[in-house]
Amino acid sequence: MLRRVWFLSVSVVSCMLATGCGAGMTANTIASSYGTLNSGWFFRNSQQRVVEMIESGEADRMIEDGRASVRNTERHWGGHKILIKEFRIQGWLYRVDVHHSIDPAMDVLSTNMRRVEYGPKDRALHTINAVEMADVIGTLRTRSFNGIPETAYRAYVGADGQVHPVRVVTGQEPDWEDESAIDLVLRTENWPMAVMHYRGCRPPGKAKTGKANKPDGRWIVMDPGPAVPVKYFINKDLHGVMARIAFVQAYNTDLLYVP
Repeated sequence: MLRRVWFLSVSVVSCMLATGCGAGMTANTIASSYGTLNSGWFFRNSQQRVVEMIESGEADRMIEDGRASVRNTERHWGGHKILIKEFRIQGWLYRVDVHHSIDPAMDVLSTNMRRVEYGPKDRALHTINAVEMADVIGTLRTRSFNGIPETAYRAYVGADGQVHPVRVVTGQEPDWEDESAIDLVLRTENWPMAVMHYRGCRPPGKAKTGKANKPDGRWIVMDPGPAVPVKYFINKDLHGVMARIAFVQAYNTDLLYVP
């Protein structure tokens, strides 16, 4: 019987994460599909420990400090893509972030591109190759997600025996630092979108080599205009595209990681 219940639970969760299945792929529905922590006897001790961490604030601190386990999944739903980030504490789901796909380069056509620059001004990688510039624009359009997610925290039974339902938070801007960041500049022939300036954030600290870490997919729009829908976005592929362009050009990529 337990085996059957486990199979059905996994099936429900899988269904919620599948294209077109369930009432919709929102942070609320995904968090709800996992049930209520500490509500049954199965794995009771480990779930109680997680609830203690939630109520003490330790679980939130772990997420803020990057110590929680994170699983990223991309799905298609409602005609567009979403990025689902699941934060787990000691193996148990606690928080779900849903990021919707966006285009941070709206109204910029590859045919209007004049130059792409990446890196510090005095040693920036640049390209005027039409194919390479189209690859940059295409990656911006198809691989970017809104940096402001819909967030849901899983329901749980507290130490007082009271049920704390799924809690949904929306519209909170991320606290991203842009120190030691790397700049991406798109120069076009059209006014008013003559220049698009993005800044790729790096993880704090330095790599073992002593150089700056490579960008981790967090981007800030430095000059948001009427055609830019957001100030913050996630794109984990953009740095890789620029690295490939650098390889083709025999550009010294070490210059991109100088502190």
